[in-house]
Amino acid sequence: MENLALNIGRSPYYAINNTYYYKASNSSPSKIPVDISTNFKLVTCNTNGAYLNRTLSDSDIGQIVADSLAGTNGCTKLGSPNPNALYFVLTDRSTVKSGFGTSYCGWHTAGTTSNGTAIQYSFVGNAEKQYPGSCIMGVNPNGSIGADGMASVIAHELEET
Repeated sequence: MENLALNIGRSPYYAINNTYYYKASNSSPSKIPVDISTNFKLVTCNTNGAYLNRTLSDSDIGQIVADSLAGTNGCTKLGSPNPNALYFVLTDRSTVKSGFGTSYCGWHTAGTTSNGTAIQYSFVGNAEKQYPGSCIMGVNPNGSIGADGMASVIAHELEET
């Protein structure tokens, strides 16, 4: 996951985004405002914190992003919110998320931080144990079906956002 995040922003795959057009004008290619590969930061949240032993809800995902920005509830501090960033919450193979694997494999949304900064964030779960038939497709080039499935969903959510 770390290698993907560090390199996708400079890849020909990610450059596809520059070929899309703004919906409002249909005349000029969109310009990606941030090279995500230079802004990647890995943040971890202690599983013994506030999220242990419960099914995560959609609002919990937003709270994990907020906790990461603030450095609370066992999360390493990420820093000031960036409106040009996409914050991903990735879970391990034993974390349960309501709707995961039955309704979706990942999603993205927007929210506002406590200081009023608009941010975008995404949830991507690891389906290795829970829903391998739903969220993991085809060949697994890295030998980890959970991580390979997550890589596909990360790329998808990044493109959509």
